Amino acid sequence: MEKRGMNERVQKLREKSVTTQPYIDMERAKIMTETYKQFEGVLSVPELRGQALKDYCEKKSLYIGGGELIVGEKGASPQGAPTFPELCCHSMEDMRVMNDRDLINFSVDGAAFALQEEEIIPYWQNRTIRKKLLDHMSPAWKDAYEAGIFTEFMEQRGPGHTVCGNKIYTEGFGQRIERIEAALKAIDYYNDPQALAKEHELKGMRLACEAIIALGKRYAAYAAELAEKETDEVRKAELLQIAENCRVVPQDAPKTFWQAIQMYWFVHICVTGELNNWDAFSPGRLDQHLIPFYTDFANINTGGITPDGENGVNEVSYLILDCMDDMRLLQPSSNVQISRKTPKKFLKRACEISAQGWGQPAFYNTEAIVMELVNAGKSIADARLGGTSGCVETGAFGNESYILNGYFNLPKILEITLNNGFDPVGGKQLGLKTGYAADYKSYEELEKAYFEQVAYFLDIKIRGTNVIEQIYAKDMPVPLLSSITNDCIAKATDYNAGGARYNTSYIQGVGIGTITDCLAAIKYNVYDEKHFDMAQMMKALEDDFAGHDDIYHWVHDASPKYGNDDDYADDIMKKVFSYFRDTVTGRPNTKGGHYRIDMLPTTCHVYFGEVMLASPNGRHAHMPVSEGISPEKGADIYGPTAVIKSAAKMDHLTTGGTLLNQKFTPKTVAGDTGIEQMANLVKAYFAMDGHHIQFNVVGRETLIEAQKHPEENKDLIVRVAGYSDYFRNLSKALQDEIIMRTEQDFN
Repeated sequence: MEKRGMNERVQKLREKSVTTQPYIDMERAKIMTETYKQFEGVLSVPELRGQALKDYCEKKSLYIGGGELIVGEKGASPQGAPTFPELCCHSMEDMRVMNDRDLINFSVDGAAFALQEEEIIPYWQNRTIRKKLLDHMSPAWKDAYEAGIFTEFMEQRGPGHTVCGNKIYTEGFGQRIERIEAALKAIDYYNDPQALAKEHELKGMRLACEAIIALGKRYAAYAAELAEKETDEVRKAELLQIAENCRVVPQDAPKTFWQAIQMYWFVHICVTGELNNWDAFSPGRLDQHLIPFYTDFANINTGGITPDGENGVNEVSYLILDCMDDMRLLQPSSNVQISRKTPKKFLKRACEISAQGWGQPAFYNTEAIVMELVNAGKSIADARLGGTSGCVETGAFGNESYILNGYFNLPKILEITLNNGFDPVGGKQLGLKTGYAADYKSYEELEKAYFEQVAYFLDIKIRGTNVIEQIYAKDMPVPLLSSITNDCIAKATDYNAGGARYNTSYIQGVGIGTITDCLAAIKYNVYDEKHFDMAQMMKALEDDFAGHDDIYHWVHDASPKYGNDDDYADDIMKKVFSYFRDTVTGRPNTKGGHYRIDMLPTTCHVYFGEVMLASPNGRHAHMPVSEGISPEKGADIYGPTAVIKSAAKMDHLTTGGTLLNQKFTPKTVAGDTGIEQMANLVKAYFAMDGHHIQFNVVGRETLIEAQKHPEENKDLIVRVAGYSDYFRNLSKALQDEIIMRTEQDFN
């Protein structure tokens, strides 16, 4: 039976998308290697990067599948995953693991293994950005990194999570080349000490623009060639129209809705083919970008407000919700922006979809996003055109380079603080010698020592990130991405070197629920109520609470917890959050911008827990820490309204984004009453300036059954952190963490 809104063509394409086996595609690696061998040391680095993209676009395999109307693949065929040896050259063991692993494997054929071993590794193994990066890190950075104090996103991937603006719909790359040529002519070689660097950067941008134009022309010719052979008259007409679309875009601005979509997709595959920027290049406010071309579609980032501050919801916003509901795809991830001007009808329709239990859409607070951007120095006009990307992070779309630089393990630092700066898991002295647990005679002494350690490790992290940013600026420019980011052409400066209008570096705080409950348990039980002393607590932690049932009861069951609208715990949360924020925010990066924080984990809360022993809140050794700004699992016992009241005590508007997960059983949100309560919860949280909230609507029994019998539940989708995934694709540790999240209700 055909699903509502999904015709046979779309059904077939969706089926192909979700059932095709992903594989490692070596075309890009081979072409990149050939280009570097020919031109490294001959061309400037920006020109080399532009030439590499041009060679790739001129040589890569073309693919137009049956029924497709929008063309272009990252690999030679669907689900082909290119590799990026200039960033991180995979070892043969890496290739085998990708081929053999049970979860989300990428098949690797014999030819790919041979090419990697015989050509790619010999050339790249000592040239990669990863090697340069690690060679320049301090011993303190390496020790903290290996211990799980923080992660570094750009160790294996390029700067990413960026979003395009509307310029790709109003200007073709042919016109962009004209602007580049004008900028080249305007270089002042007499008075500008950066004249030669600007020339190289602009020439690299020109090559990159020529690259994407070449890809479009090749697809135009290929579609026309297929049309000549096509016997079905309907498909022949479609192929001829595809050919015409590709003659227009990306060289010129799109004239039709179909061409506008094709323009975005060409840009997407070329930007993510230029450099692995987390594979997170997003279309942004697609509804508002496409409205001049509108026929029957809308955006992925739906709702919010218009550039003049009015309600941004219209009929196409509802259509995209219907499309989201029908397709139920993991990617693209879908969200709705809810403003104070958003009609209740739109919010409830989004809640109806979320209540079906497949993890989308996520809900974002438009007013909070705008104020976060304004507080970070953006103009109100640019802020209104901005939004969220990746998981929850905010940016000024088309105007900003906002780079995520890694997760920061807030609970692990307490473990180190309690051990005089020593890591009991790794067996190394990592931090400052601020004293052992028993040395702290008051909670205030412990808190002061903890904050000193936080500042110490943030200094290590930021020092390393500043070096990494400079390595990318020098050795890994992105001329295509630069050409579509506002001000890069005018400045003749790369996106990775500060060419964007705004340049932000983000550090992600992880485990705020865990660290809050740990400190609250210590303060309440050791210093206030004196149920036990620090030596007894440390012995219980060493034994993972085995034989210490009384202490476990006090810390796990009878101490104040974040997520219950309890000021005892929530005040500690605010103080930890504020110290972390204030120690990061405003520090200069190397691109003329500043550091900021956001609060999200993706799946890193699982890894961060693995590198820790038991915690003072009753968390057992090596178990996950809390995710996002959500409470610790099982700690929030007074319902969802208490959770949002606790979470709202954090100053979201001074961050670049926060992530709050909530979990309901299907019965809780069933019917009109359930949807109404869900919508009211979103509105209430956003009225308190919460940034984001998302829902898993699935019962614990269903998840346990799916864990036992994955093949019988292969279509079960859950919300993990800032993204959704098939439950069967998750590690057991992550599955267990989701199962253990508190099931809320409105009673």
